[in-house]
Amino acid sequence: MLNNMRHKIGRLSFAFLLVVNTAIAANAPASATASAASVTDYDSQAVIIYKFAYSYVEWPQITLKDNVKSVQVCVFGNSPAFVKSMENVSAKIADKLKINIKTDAALEEIGSCNIAYVSHGRSDSKTIIAEAKKHSVLTVAPIDGFANDGGIIEFNFSDSGETGGVPTSTGNVTFKVSTKAATESNLKIATEALQSAKEVIK
Repeated sequence: MLNNMRHKIGRLSFAFLLVVNTAIAANAPASATASAASVTDYDSQAVIIYKFAYSYVEWPQITLKDNVKSVQVCVFGNSPAFVKSMENVSAKIADKLKINIKTDAALEEIGSCNIAYVSHGRSDSKTIIAEAKKHSVLTVAPIDGFANDGGIIEFNFSDSGETGGVPTSTGNVTFKVSTKAATESNLKIATEALQSAKEVIK
């Protein structure tokens, strides 16, 4: 059933799914467009993380409660805008995927995480990556060079810039995937996700 669902999702445009899901998360009509005014880059990141957790990643061990997959997203660093977006997405898909969010996560807690979101500006991302690999944690960050440093998913922003040290964008969020890092973390990434990636690092 899961493979069939992945196949159906893979046949659709990832960008189209992103627009639909972010419109739902914002309580907007399905015909709404993903403009900077209605959908933030953090909304887009949250939706992509949801799709990976729900359909595109196989963990060695994952918790099922009432036949619903449950994952823990640990946020390393201060990113209230991302946390808010992740909470909004989580509330909309609770019947499909239970997302627990741990804010201000400490390194010694990483063993309890399924996904580690490393906020922009963290200077210890390489240390977090190294510890995450020991516990089969999916590492994600909006940090340039994150995938080359051993992270699994790196978010990139077209027409990007910075305001107060925080990445901003008027364009689309894209992502790189490191299958090398995923393998080192004992995680499997579905082919459909790789086909939607801006770059795959092997």
